[in-house]
Amino acid sequence: MKTVDGDAGLGMRSAQGAGGEPQRGSVLQPRVARNELPWVTAGKTHNPNGVAPPRSRPAATPLGLCSSVAFSQGSSFLATLGWRPQSRWDWNVCARQLAATVPKPKAAAGGTPALRRFLAAALWRFCLLAFLFALLPLAAHAQSWAERARQMNRTEISATEAVKRSEQGEADRRNKIRIRKIQPAMPSVDWNTDPTAVPYMLYQIGKRTDLPVHIENEGLNTAKDDIFQETVLYLTSHYRWGFNDKENANLTLFLKRGGTLFLDDCYNRGSPFAESVRPEVAKMIVGAEPRVLAQDDVLVKDCFKMIYPTPWPGAAEFENRAWLYFPLDNRPAIFFSPNDDGCGWEISTPPSASNPIGEGIGHGGDNRQRETMYQWMANWVLFVYTH
Repeated sequence: MKTVDGDAGLGMRSAQGAGGEPQRGSVLQPRVARNELPWVTAGKTHNPNGVAPPRSRPAATPLGLCSSVAFSQGSSFLATLGWRPQSRWDWNVCARQLAATVPKPKAAAGGTPALRRFLAAALWRFCLLAFLFALLPLAAHAQSWAERARQMNRTEISATEAVKRSEQGEADRRNKIRIRKIQPAMPSVDWNTDPTAVPYMLYQIGKRTDLPVHIENEGLNTAKDDIFQETVLYLTSHYRWGFNDKENANLTLFLKRGGTLFLDDCYNRGSPFAESVRPEVAKMIVGAEPRVLAQDDVLVKDCFKMIYPTPWPGAAEFENRAWLYFPLDNRPAIFFSPNDDGCGWEISTPPSASNPIGEGIGHGGDNRQRETMYQWMANWVLFVYTH
């Protein structure tokens, strides 16, 4: 008997029987109930040729549920009637087939393991590239210093390099406290007898005042125009000293433009250096007479009050003598210390937490005396830069 889809489970005949008999003349025949349920057979399609039908979606149950498998309760892939016991071996086969029909869960956030590995590798490469790019400026900076050192060791430089170095040096020393050591043309003058004195004295001034300092320990040739880029000059020696005509002319102009010269006797007991002071100063300041640096002198009364209230040179507890100065245009232009202050500034060991001024060289006085000498120079440097 031919049925219409959707009515098979209701047991009703079609409008025309198998032989074309009308419904009025037919007799209702009882039908044997089959083992299909209405929601199981709803998905069947007409297939007269016996071709394997495409897999269709299972029909919904009255409760809106879907049948996940097409096996009846208790069925297996082996021949059973659905009520007899099955062996464990049969159940293992069925369980594997059942598990294959269960949909797999979606991938968690972050993707599959392969995708996560790819992203981790990409992130690692990005971090490595960022690190390398960060090192490029440092490498370029180190290379520039290496190139500069290589150029400095060359015996010859081009005119362009010389101008560039001069401009760089000018930028480094601008607006900073400097004291340059004079290197006279006279060969017998041991102008660098205290090599660490001026650098370390400037270091102490920077620490005590928080002012920027610039240290250049090379000797200055006063016969060149470089002298006019300086503010304070320093000269020391054990022996007699003097300047040639060109040096004297430049020093005279330097002093008239407001520069200051500090003379330091390296013997501390009177020496050929001290004997050279008055005749050589007279060549730079005609008719100048030395004056004692005293507290009641209106030109220098503030000299040792700038930072520290120290005793004046010549009045300290330890053995020392008063400083002298030579005026020019109503200001002190040249100072002379007979006390070998430079040996007090020198160090044999660098400063430490327990000894902030470092160890002296032995004959520059003990650390108490050396501290007084640093205080004198801190006061004096600020005085000459502001008066």
